[in-house]
Amino acid sequence: MEPLDGPITRGAPIARVFWVLLSLASIAAAIVLAVVYSNPDLLTILLMPLVILFYQWWSWPRRDAWIWASDGLEDESTGEKISFSSIQGVTLDGRCQDPDKVKKRGWLAIHHTAGAVLFPRNVRPDVRSLYRGILERVTLPDNVPSLQNHQLEDYYQKQVAMFGREKVWAFNPRPHVWHGKSGYDLLLLWFALLLVSVVWLVLSSRTPQGVTLGALGVYLLVVSIFGMLFTALRHVSPAKSLGVKDRQNVCLVLGPMGIALFQDPAVGQLKWEEIQSVKLGSGWTTIGGPTVYVPRALYLNVQGATIAIADIYDCPLPKIFQLINRYWKKPGA
Repeated sequence: MEPLDGPITRGAPIARVFWVLLSLASIAAAIVLAVVYSNPDLLTILLMPLVILFYQWWSWPRRDAWIWASDGLEDESTGEKISFSSIQGVTLDGRCQDPDKVKKRGWLAIHHTAGAVLFPRNVRPDVRSLYRGILERVTLPDNVPSLQNHQLEDYYQKQVAMFGREKVWAFNPRPHVWHGKSGYDLLLLWFALLLVSVVWLVLSSRTPQGVTLGALGVYLLVVSIFGMLFTALRHVSPAKSLGVKDRQNVCLVLGPMGIALFQDPAVGQLKWEEIQSVKLGSGWTTIGGPTVYVPRALYLNVQGATIAIADIYDCPLPKIFQLINRYWKKPGA
């Protein structure tokens, strides 16, 4: 594991650099073709790489450095500070991964009380080391909370009376839930390429190479349509609701006696011995009617059902996962 001190630097976005170089090469090729064939209409090819270059310039990420401090993270350029105590969620590649079994790299999202901060996959130190290091430093919230949902108040007080407040935990809803990169900027790019393909088809009909250019225009049109559909399904999906009907009214209580959950449509109590397995990741839940996909959750498998605890609480889900494992494997601990 890399040492976590000093600056956290964002490297050059490799994929973006590739698209910039490819676009510049396409522009050079279009100019050469126009000169060789003495046909300025071939310059219509420039439309696509110019649109891609503009998009890359418009959406190019900042490369400011964050400083890893003893009590949190600080942005050198703006002075913004995120204390470890304010962090309520950490996701990697859009998912909650087990800190002891981190496999996938991707965008690191730090969800805190005021919003979310994103780091690309090519930061230094390694994004997986950052993920583990942040989770190690984030502490569980005060275990004497004020429950926002009083549906579980009796259950909470019963466990406190039996085992003491230091062994009972309760979690309220997170004020802000970041669902992932919206994808609207990428949708805009696909829409621009769709318009380019239409203009390309119109202009290609006026050139001697109209058949060849027209075929390229049709190809770009088809790719743009499928790109828009795929982006819309991936980023503007109903699954981003995390499978919860009333997010602001959820509550979770853990203690030696068991677990209680109020997360409509999943509402109820479980003893630890009723739980067959615990998993952190993405999957399907079969509680409350039809099967629902939850993109990031903690899954409790019980007899005949799978209960998903969504990543919407005021504590990172991997920390809740570790706490549940402690009680589930050693009831009364």
